[in-house]
Amino acid sequence: MRPHRLRLTAFGAFGGTVEVSFEDLACSGLFLLHGETGAGKTTLLDAVGFALYGRVPGERGKARRLRSDHAAPGTPTEVRLEATLGGLIEGQIEGYERWPQGFVIYNRRYMYAAVNWCVEMYSQLIDILRELSGGGVFTMPASVTVMRDPALRSLFEQYWQTPQMPALDRVKLFKLVWDLVGSEFAGRQLQYEKFYVGATFTLRAHNFREAPWPDLHRLVDDLLASYDVPG
Repeated sequence: MRPHRLRLTAFGAFGGTVEVSFEDLACSGLFLLHGETGAGKTTLLDAVGFALYGRVPGERGKARRLRSDHAAPGTPTEVRLEATLGGLIEGQIEGYERWPQGFVIYNRRYMYAAVNWCVEMYSQLIDILRELSGGGVFTMPASVTVMRDPALRSLFEQYWQTPQMPALDRVKLFKLVWDLVGSEFAGRQLQYEKFYVGATFTLRAHNFREAPWPDLHRLVDDLLASYDVPG
């Protein structure tokens, strides 16, 4: 899935209407949601989940109502998400394959292409996170219990803040990065993402087999034939 635009009204932390263009944010490939505590970062993620599945992740959907407490009484609660889902849907509904005796299955070309991309790219995404975080994960306090001591908290908030982010939010961000790249969970998850569908070479072979080689060859031949030859 690729999100393009999100519009939410009277949802979560936002009493009015907020619109986010992911196309503008992702022009360089990656983007980061950051802001003060309570600014609405989690609300944006919850809104995407709600638009797709009709609920928000985890226990948050059980612990609180989704309608904003800041909304005017007559303002309807609404979430709209524009996203690219066409490939997966087309592969299951429009582009399905017919099998004998009236059975149908998903389009194997679409499925293997998507799974192969995930397997090949996950390690690269983790490496990007490692490069972006650098040694920052090692300069953070080992525990947020530092916040319980007034003197240590004052020093922590003074020297670990940045112009863009308070110290506590930085700790939370680097904790998330560490959970993805350096923790025991991260190691197990990396192994799972690379091999949960089987050996990588087997997946590549399936992907190679299902590729529409005649169409690809025809495309190259047509491009070559379009070149003019000097007389």
